[in-house]
Amino acid sequence: HGLPSTSNPFLFNGDFVDRGAFSVEVLLTLLAWKVACPAGVHLARGNHEAHSMNIMFGFTGEVFTKYDGEAYDRFQDLFEALPLAHVINDTVFVAHGGLPRKREVALSEIESLDRSANSPDRDRDKIFTDLLWADPCESAGLQPSPRGGDLANFGPDVTEAFLRANKLEYVIRSHEVKDQGFEWAHNKQCLTVFSAPQYCDSGENLGAVIRLRAPEGGGRLEMEIRTFSAAAKPDFYVPAMAYSPMVPFCRQFLSQNAVQQLISFTRQRA
Repeated sequence: HGLPSTSNPFLFNGDFVDRGAFSVEVLLTLLAWKVACPAGVHLARGNHEAHSMNIMFGFTGEVFTKYDGEAYDRFQDLFEALPLAHVINDTVFVAHGGLPRKREVALSEIESLDRSANSPDRDRDKIFTDLLWADPCESAGLQPSPRGGDLANFGPDVTEAFLRANKLEYVIRSHEVKDQGFEWAHNKQCLTVFSAPQYCDSGENLGAVIRLRAPEGGGRLEMEIRTFSAAAKPDFYVPAMAYSPMVPFCRQFLSQNAVQQLISFTRQRA
């Protein structure tokens, strides 16, 4: 795919951390690229760029094992500053999760959201949540999400209304593992792309990336979907979820400081 540059920009669509045991290295690599080429690297927030998720899915334990509380706090500050969505060439809407349950939300309303998610406005909070958590479904309208809570799935009519209101062509989102690494929905107006092959070391799924090209003479963006399988694991590989308190073997990898911090954070949530 080449290296990031202003003529070859990269957009990474969230969930840089958790589950995998090299989240710190992944995130620091992305940040190094962002510093080296600010206009060529774009980072979006996923639902796992959040303290509440990091505690259970490994990033908290990993950071406190490899670094300390100061590093962890700076990572959380970073997560709250990440964009919730991107628009490519005024035609493609990209978010980690999905579309807002509120009908025909304008791009300007999304842009004005409080990224710290501490707003007292419940409707705006739901837009924030949906951009990180919502999934497409084939039923019309809004449906309860199998993920539970107050989460919602959105139907093809929601996608069509959002695109029409904002003069866009289609949506690219992530958030769900797909066997082939990608999947079209909603009459090819909503594309899921998932870039982690052999998910959590147990799946047989492929990964995928999307390449968009703007024709020199103008016109619709040209799309290429590239799929790939997992690479061979090196000798120093640490298994997925190794720093998560949800797996029994985590004590083999967590430092004592990390264990104490996880206990403290878990008690605060209780």
